[in-house]
Amino acid sequence: RVNYTSNCNFFFFKQKTAYEISACLVGSEMCIRDSLIFACLLCSINAQDKCKPNQIHTSLGNYYHDVNLKDDCKDNKCVEKPQLHIVFETEDQCPEIYIELQFSEACSPRKESAKLVQKWGQAGEYQAYIHEYEIANLPIGKQFNYKIVYGEEKFVDYDYILPSPLGDSQSTKVAFIANLEAQKGVQTIKKLIELIKEQHSIDLVIHGGDVAYQVMNDKGQRGDQYFQIIQEFAARSPYMIIPGDVERNENYKYIASRARTPMYETTKTQYYSFNVGKIHFVTFNTCLLYTSDAADDLLCVDLGGRRIIQKK
Repeated sequence: RVNYTSNCNFFFFKQKTAYEISACLVGSEMCIRDSLIFACLLCSINAQDKCKPNQIHTSLGNYYHDVNLKDDCKDNKCVEKPQLHIVFETEDQCPEIYIELQFSEACSPRKESAKLVQKWGQAGEYQAYIHEYEIANLPIGKQFNYKIVYGEEKFVDYDYILPSPLGDSQSTKVAFIANLEAQKGVQTIKKLIELIKEQHSIDLVIHGGDVAYQVMNDKGQRGDQYFQIIQEFAARSPYMIIPGDVERNENYKYIASRARTPMYETTKTQYYSFNVGKIHFVTFNTCLLYTSDAADDLLCVDLGGRRIIQKK
């Protein structure tokens, strides 16, 4: 843990290799306990209601930084400026699902419908439905509750706080992770769940590449396992993915289907920039400059609308 003068706390997690953990964990009580926890976290994937939301994760929206939100209206047509993305998967299309927002006991709940429900996967091998919600007009720095309703008296709900992009908070706490998959990353995932769900001490999580080590491997089961096990923290705090070399298959098609990043609708890339507290984050993948087909015809790389990296 490193404390900076700007009152920002960073937590760095490194996933241990099999060699590093073999001496202290294999065959031990800790290894057995962690295996049972991992199995329990994944058990809801099987034999469940086909409309029950699973693999719920959230990320900052395209206009998260615009705290003075007013819908752009022209000719009586208004365009909402989303601050938060909520994404989850179901086995069937389930068009009746909606999200209910509760800001305080004094306010009536607000109902939100999905922006997009898309079928994805590989025909004959793996298919599911991804539900994407773009939520606007949310309070900054104040707790609210969102409830995903998928049937009569059937719902899952989470308390949530959007971190402030203004730099007016006393402390910003960010967890950086990378090279993480479900089974070998149990200890890291458990720690994030503890920090976010139980202690409420992390403002957001940034995942720098190698997400689940190919989300489409094993007919999509690897991605399913990973996104299900991180749901305990990713549904409660912004989970920002920065695609790496592992995600490059088919021009980032699979990771783009399961996760949304700020400014994606504008730039059509998975790279972006944003503010949290007093920090301005710029995210990119160095491989994009030299190997990505998507960048070959560009003079420079666009990060969240800021063209800052000139190609030679």
